[in-house]
Amino acid sequence: MPKTSDMFPSRWLKASDFEDGDATLTIREVGQERIGQGKDASDKFVLYFEDEAKGLVLNKTNVGTIAKLHGDDTDDWIGKDVTLYTTEVQFQSDMVEAIRVRSKAPRRPGAKAGKPTAPAPAATEAEDDEDKVPF
Repeated sequence: MPKTSDMFPSRWLKASDFEDGDATLTIREVGQERIGQGKDASDKFVLYFEDEAKGLVLNKTNVGTIAKLHGDDTDDWIGKDVTLYTTEVQFQSDMVEAIRVRSKAPRRPGAKAGKPTAPAPAATEAEDDEDKVPF
């Protein structure tokens, strides 16, 4: 029998998609799309990957981490790898599972070790609340 989460497939990645742990993915595209319905709809930036059908709706926390890894210009992100993982974050008054980007650049097999990357600054609760969507 299917899981209830499989009954209503989404175009967007969610924390439950990472039951097997971290996923290192290659960025194919950064776009902007209308997310949500009716009065709750808003334009959000979305990452698409070469090796994953679903997109990742971006929040300030993940954008900041990717910018630290790959620069401020999103055109420079294309073809770069990021590692996604899940963690619990506070959303409004609840703790929820969310997708985050690891602050250390992923290494592919055979790659030489490079200069260590400084961790991304932690987002404040106000920054996470600003999006009003638990990613």
